[in-house]
Amino acid sequence: MNDKLKIFTDLLKEMFEMDKEDLDFGIYRIMKLRKNEIENFIDNDLPLRVKEILSSYAKDNLEIKNKMKKIEDSCNELGVSIEELPETSEKIY
Repeated sequence: MNDKLKIFTDLLKEMFEMDKEDLDFGIYRIMKLRKNEIENFIDNDLPLRVKEILSSYAKDNLEIKNKMKKIEDSCNELGVSIEELPETSEKIY
């Protein structure tokens, strides 16, 4: 599990207050009854679903990286450095 997914799952556990045994009323009682199911979803099912959903974007990302590499190679062939080109758009990170 990568760091960002770990942070997200830890945040979910904190939000659901799964570690507070003394809460035994209302929604907390229901959560306590379903604790194993919820923890199983957060620890096992959620990471698999995230990986499955994001895998299609990883393929797109690889395609984009290949196109960027071709552009860099073309610029290098022309003797132009990518860093020297003027900024024409906002960088997205």
